[in-house]
Amino acid sequence: IVRRPDSPAFSLPSTLPCPPSIFFPQAQSIQKPIMSSRSLWRGLQFTTRRRLVSTDTPYRCFSCSRVQADSKSDPERMTHFGFTNVPESKKESMVGAVFSSVASSYDTMNDLMSLGVHRLWKDHFVRSLNPGSALPSREGDLAGRGWNILDIAGGTGDIAFRMLDHATNINHDNETRVTIADINPDMLAEGKKRSIETPYYGTDRLSFMEGNAEHMPLIPDNSVDLYTVVFGIRNFTDKQAALLEAYRVLKPGGVFACMEFSKVDNALFNTVYKQWSFSAIPLIGQLVAGDRESYQYLVESIEKFPSQEEWRGMIQKAGFTIPGRGYENLTGGIAAIHKGIKPLSKFCLSWGKTWSSCDLVLENETCTMGHRNQQHEFPLSPAMLSSSSSASIQDDFALLPMTPPDPTEPSMSLNKDNSSVGTAIHVISTERAALAHLERLYQTDQLAQEHLARAVNQIAQTIHNGGKLVCCGVGKSGKIAQKLEATMNSLGIYSTFLHPTEALHGDLGMIRPNDTLLLISFSGRTPELLLLLPHIPTTVTVIAITSHLHPSTCPLLSFHPSHMSILLPAPIHEDEETSIGVCAPTSSTTVALSLGDALAIATARRLHRSPGKGPAEVFKSHHPGGAIGAASTASTPMSMSAVSFTSTPSDFLPVRQPVPPFSTREEFPQRPLLVDMMVPLDQIPTMSSAGKVRILDILLTAIQHPNAKSWVFASPSEIIPPRQLRFLSQGSYVDMDVSALADVGSPYLVSRKDWLRVPESCTVNEAKRLASIDPPVTVIAVMRGTSNSGECLGVVEAEDLWNDCTD
Repeated sequence: IVRRPDSPAFSLPSTLPCPPSIFFPQAQSIQKPIMSSRSLWRGLQFTTRRRLVSTDTPYRCFSCSRVQADSKSDPERMTHFGFTNVPESKKESMVGAVFSSVASSYDTMNDLMSLGVHRLWKDHFVRSLNPGSALPSREGDLAGRGWNILDIAGGTGDIAFRMLDHATNINHDNETRVTIADINPDMLAEGKKRSIETPYYGTDRLSFMEGNAEHMPLIPDNSVDLYTVVFGIRNFTDKQAALLEAYRVLKPGGVFACMEFSKVDNALFNTVYKQWSFSAIPLIGQLVAGDRESYQYLVESIEKFPSQEEWRGMIQKAGFTIPGRGYENLTGGIAAIHKGIKPLSKFCLSWGKTWSSCDLVLENETCTMGHRNQQHEFPLSPAMLSSSSSASIQDDFALLPMTPPDPTEPSMSLNKDNSSVGTAIHVISTERAALAHLERLYQTDQLAQEHLARAVNQIAQTIHNGGKLVCCGVGKSGKIAQKLEATMNSLGIYSTFLHPTEALHGDLGMIRPNDTLLLISFSGRTPELLLLLPHIPTTVTVIAITSHLHPSTCPLLSFHPSHMSILLPAPIHEDEETSIGVCAPTSSTTVALSLGDALAIATARRLHRSPGKGPAEVFKSHHPGGAIGAASTASTPMSMSAVSFTSTPSDFLPVRQPVPPFSTREEFPQRPLLVDMMVPLDQIPTMSSAGKVRILDILLTAIQHPNAKSWVFASPSEIIPPRQLRFLSQGSYVDMDVSALADVGSPYLVSRKDWLRVPESCTVNEAKRLASIDPPVTVIAVMRGTSNSGECLGVVEAEDLWNDCTD
């Protein structure tokens, strides 16, 4: 027999948040006792007990819309362990038991669970961070101690070893050091065992520390350059506390980098992925590691981890500035890389002052300079909050976001300006880091130094011999080339800009045999430049500013021999899409422009050494107008300015006074020889005499033999020079038979008997004078020995000899 719930003998616990009607919706209308089975009584007892269990969030009564008291007063807060809710105090030991169980087979299981893809993810993660390069946080590192990296939850050393290998082998940094921190001693023991096989064992570059990432008292404030956590943070009890601790230990400008399993962005792929995760992975754990439960937890913990956008918001809340969109999806979102940067400084948005020089006065909403205070919307770091002497400041700012919010969120529109400023500052910091990386490369890399010296020497030699520097590029690199051309000319270095597409349609004549060609291409394989290079005279030295670190890997330098090609490496420290958020040239163009300016200044110092006519005087003489001209006139006596430095080439490009050599081992050749310009005869293909031969067949043959530089023998006794062949390819002669060329009325075929034969000792100027006889010749043959006898070594097109006579 069950009494009515409204009778005096029946009472519910006072802790229940709602009236008895939640259990009996019609209890008030019951007028007589209700007979029930024992199951009904047990069900009532179970329901009552379940209501007494405290939850991890305030319970909301949907019948009366009342809320329980704040659960923070509850001594036992709850959190999730996979799909199970457990007390926070117990999760740490439970997670520790999981990883102690799987420590020895951890990486093997990762290979099986991800089919080996996790290794590619980790390699990409390390490359994107580029340890050992330049960082804003290391600006004050005058001792050159290298990066200080803290790898959290990295017990097995998988990430730490990759970091050290990259810093040592890629960036030639032998000072970067990594501390591996892990809460689990078994995982640390596995990492120590593996470190014995590395070159870092027993050195101060690798150390291990047992500790909780949510509280690391042994790590000082502002002491870490890079904080990494890979596939570990989802297991933390209080993730926000770990982020705040990461913010504390990082230096201003330091980087927080996390790679973690995330949410798949394709519905169909997500279905397949979850089926694999919940069915296959626990089974693999049971078969390989003998532990199904631990891997069941790992799968569930992945499902409980926040989405990419939610995790980005938590990183922002901790105080970090987010580069780009804040994350990079890997393999469709199975995993994601998140990054945050600890801000270098905080700014008063009214005047751009730092808070140290523009104090806050909250009472009148103005700064001490009298301008309305806007810092309420800008982030305060935890250190600023803790060190503030005013309790009111802490109260007013305690609930504000600690970084500029994501501008894509409509609710944050009031803070859009702050977010834009933070993004702009990040871009500036990234480009500054790229320049610092470039500086370090040329300070430490011997090959880069040698090629830079060769480039300066080559340009100076070109100008001395009456040639010019031809700058060439496409797109943004083309704009850099045009800027470099202007800089060179302003310093008295004769230069011009050549667009590669226009070159193939007539502007190729701009390049002379004694010129130097400067190519700018970050990839080193720009198609327009690759099409141009086969038509460049072999006497032209090619200099390439590109991201490649060695000439052998750069396609732009594959058309010229090593002594005629120079590489100026201009890499960047971090992928632009990762650091900036868009795949657009920013840092790459910045380093190319800076390297070009450095090349211009160094060359000007080599060329202009006469007293009173150094680079500064030359530069001023080429800027008679504008602010530079006004400043020059004001600082120069009238008697001197009236006669000073007219911009005639002879003042800056002395012909008969040799340029001082860069090295005693390198001397400028006095007279270029014709043999240096020729195309070897054995490299020129000969068309078959069998059957009908069309101009199209000759064009295809020329393309198949790039070393011949478009020379083709139509027959053993007749040759088609490159200029003639290019003319035929642009007209209506493509389908014409070679035998019909005589009817065209122009000597496209040059017989051997019409060649001008010169000895191999002949100079370019001597050949030029000989080629100007009447009737003019088209092909010059370089003969071994004397011009009347001997073997033909190669041929030169007479028009390539155009040059000012220097004899």
